[in-house]
Amino acid sequence: MEAKSLLQTGTCSVHEVCERLGFDNDSFFNRWFRRMAGISPGRFIRQSEE
Repeated sequence: MEAKSLLQTGTCSVHEVCERLGFDNDSFFNRWFRRMAGISPGRFIRQSEE
């Protein structure tokens, strides 16, 4: 999943990932990501950093 890999690298913010993947707004991306991954993008980033 491209969103996960972009978030894991730490070089892109959630907003930047949202734009790169063509989402119109951050809120929609957050809901979509949570449905697909089971956690929010922010929590995914924090878990990736651990």
